Amino acid sequence: MLATGQLGDVMKESASIAHTFSRAFLERKKPGNDFFKTNAIHVHVPAGSTPKDGPSAGCAMITALLSLALDKPVKPDLAMTGGLCTAVFSSMLDCLCNVWVMCTMLVHESSRNGCTAMS
Repeated sequence: MLATGQLGDVMKESASIAHTFSRAFLERKKPGNDFFKTNAIHVHVPAGSTPKDGPSAGCAMITALLSLALDKPVKPDLAMTGGLCTAVFSSMLDCLCNVWVMCTMLVHESSRNGCTAMS
């Protein structure tokens, strides 16, 4: 996988882990699917990311990669976020509900792999 753009060390690591995890997950769940063997993957991260974005961004990358590999679109009403304190969380959920986001995925960054989904 080629990762380009404004990536700091944390984001580079997250992109690499996302690719490795996605390949292993697909191999385990859909052994006949050769998407990652037959396609070149190029992820571009535009300017504006910060080192703190790594774990949350990695989970978003996994979602995007598996969506492509499985030819299954991500729900259009899905929002992902991570690293929120309780006070901010309540306000954010109110905002998300106002724009018709029906499914929210939170990344629990203290988990072992950084990608525990809570909804």
